[in-house]
Amino acid sequence: MSTRLITKSVPEAGKGPLRAHRIRVNEKADRTVQSSHAAAIPALLRVHGTATHFVSVIARTRLSHRVVDKVEANLRRRLQKKLVEVDQVMDHVQAAMNANGISTIAPSDGEPLHFEARVISPMGRRYLELIAKVDKLFGMLRTLANNDIITPQELGRRQAMLKSAVKGEARAARKSANILNEQYHERSAHARRSVAH
Repeated sequence: MSTRLITKSVPEAGKGPLRAHRIRVNEKADRTVQSSHAAAIPALLRVHGTATHFVSVIARTRLSHRVVDKVEANLRRRLQKKLVEVDQVMDHVQAAMNANGISTIAPSDGEPLHFEARVISPMGRRYLELIAKVDKLFGMLRTLANNDIITPQELGRRQAMLKSAVKGEARAARKSANILNEQYHERSAHARRSVAH
């Protein structure tokens, strides 16, 4: 997958520094991972960003804040749990590298590809943080495999779990947005019928 976030971000024109940023992401091809997954990262960011924006902003114009708050809190808990789990795995892998005297992460092959990701909410920034952590773990795990500390099969299994974690958060956000969207349109339709009568 390998994706690296450049830490410097530039505010969009007309937007405050905490409201929207364009963050450049470097994506490198990784021979140990299907290229389709690397290519899917911009799409996953769009899905997650669009869904969480609908939940946090649009749904509130028609639905009870209490209903929206509950959905939003659930998405935050899910994302935070994944970040904690990834941090724990990273600590374990780093300990394995230290125990075997490894201090350098194996580089990825291929030239970087570039795309920009808009960050318009704290949840979106946390999702980017998850992607960055998973990318670093890919390199660390590949390093263990290159040094015969884990098998290629173990490498593939762990990478699949990490990819699933990233995709799962985008799917959960989209599912939540779809549920609220149905309620949103039902409320809108009811309001139109009330006006008509």
